[in-house]
Amino acid sequence: FGESVHLLEVNPSSYEGLQYAIGMSDRLDRHEDYDAYVSQARSIYPEDIDFIVKQAASYSRTEDYRRAVDLLRPQLDDYPDNDGLVGAFAENSELMALQLIKEHEPDSAIAVADTALLFDENNESLLLAKGTAYEAMHRYDSAYFYQRKYKPGIEEAEGFKRHIDGLLSRSYRNEISLEYLQGRYGEEDVITSVASVSYIRKNAYNLFTGRINYAGRDGSTSGGDPEDQVSGGVGLQLQGGWEHRFSRKWAGTLTAAWANKYFPKITVGLQAAYEADNGLSLDIHAMYRRISTYSKTFRWDDSYGEGGWVFNGWDRSNHNLFSAGLGLSKVWNQVLVGGKADAYLLSSRFYVNASARLKYYPLEDGRTNITVMGAVGTAPEADMIDYAMPSSFDRLNTMVGLGGTYMFNSHLSGGVMGTWHTFYTQLNNRTGTRTKYVENIDTRYKNLYNVYLQLFIHF
Repeated sequence: FGESVHLLEVNPSSYEGLQYAIGMSDRLDRHEDYDAYVSQARSIYPEDIDFIVKQAASYSRTEDYRRAVDLLRPQLDDYPDNDGLVGAFAENSELMALQLIKEHEPDSAIAVADTALLFDENNESLLLAKGTAYEAMHRYDSAYFYQRKYKPGIEEAEGFKRHIDGLLSRSYRNEISLEYLQGRYGEEDVITSVASVSYIRKNAYNLFTGRINYAGRDGSTSGGDPEDQVSGGVGLQLQGGWEHRFSRKWAGTLTAAWANKYFPKITVGLQAAYEADNGLSLDIHAMYRRISTYSKTFRWDDSYGEGGWVFNGWDRSNHNLFSAGLGLSKVWNQVLVGGKADAYLLSSRFYVNASARLKYYPLEDGRTNITVMGAVGTAPEADMIDYAMPSSFDRLNTMVGLGGTYMFNSHLSGGVMGTWHTFYTQLNNRTGTRTKYVENIDTRYKNLYNVYLQLFIHF
């Protein structure tokens, strides 16, 4: 290094001296010297490709990739086969594309990568950067097409293979899900369950969902003093949904459902969602449900002693339930944090419920996750209503849950979730004589433990 400095003192325009001084400055990490000698070389040999490439390296070191790309691009018109020039342009274009992705400009990142690929069409790193931009746009089919061309090293091969399988899984247009929910009361050996099957069809701008929910309930018909919340029988719900993506940031969803029993008889919902570039998502939603409540009926039984009031079946009444709320979520690397707050209107009275969830994605497939969630409010958590589980309004209801999803391969994923609900219940009773009697309301809190089992088939 000293000899090159001495040479340049004697002959400042020495081509060999400038090359040697720049090279040794780079090896010794003497960045200020490197920049100074590059500037000197460029002033003397402004058209020299080697010094132009080294000037671009100077810009790249300070992460000024755009300036490096703008410097290199015009030279390619005259020297498209210069390996050093093409390599420097490809490298800086890749870094610029990745920088644009971090700045939430994936469209611009794709344009930068495409320009570089005109001169180095098989560059795996450029193809990976382009695929990463498509992934940021949730265009998983294109992301899979480009990213799979990359050949990872031994250490990253396993994680990269899982990531590619995850992209492939999310690129499929069809999904069938099978779900089973089983609940058990804390103080009673009573089981409640719901089975569901759904089909999802996706395309570039629309997502269509069809779903069938089935519930069977034990129940007393007459006599005795039942602890059932509803009458026994079978409930069936048919549900459909349509999500339309208006742009990369805006989407709207319409859902509708009909049921014969247990589930809300009629359900209609609307949602507008906005996804910001920084991973923040906001939605506004509203829903109407026609729900049923059940109260016990009684008859006088004088077949024993002086007689008394005994259970004689169920009286079903329908109510209009309106709800509206806001949802908010944010993604940080492998963590998603979200929550929502809803207000409910039932029989001219207002109720509220707030819920939160945290998802951690420990693997690179975009599906496997661990989920923690909770809810609290004077209204029960929405799943209690929609899954035809016992619930009441007016008093504090709480829920906590823990579970997750695991992707077995690109076609198959499975999930399990456990929730613990503490909810308020009320049942009516009648006491007194045949002519003078009192209607009583028995109120108390109950614990309900639910387990959700899920199987997702993607194709």
